[in-house]
Amino acid sequence: MVFTYILLPEAQVEYDDSVMWYIGRSIDAANNFVDHIDKTLEALCHNPKRGKKIYHDFYEIMMEKFPFSIISY
Repeated sequence: MVFTYILLPEAQVEYDDSVMWYIGRSIDAANNFVDHIDKTLEALCHNPKRGKKIYHDFYEIMMEKFPFSIISY
């Protein structure tokens, strides 16, 4: 079963702010950031329990190239 994701409002704000920050440094860096987030979210849709279990049904995936993590449940 493949799931869809929903970003919480706070996560959406952090994502948008981060994209703008990377755009201010480099369009290529911003594009790489967006691509990496998209690929990670797609992987989570296929396996939401991927990553380290941090609390009950909450799982955390650390981004490989960027200083971010994504929490799923």
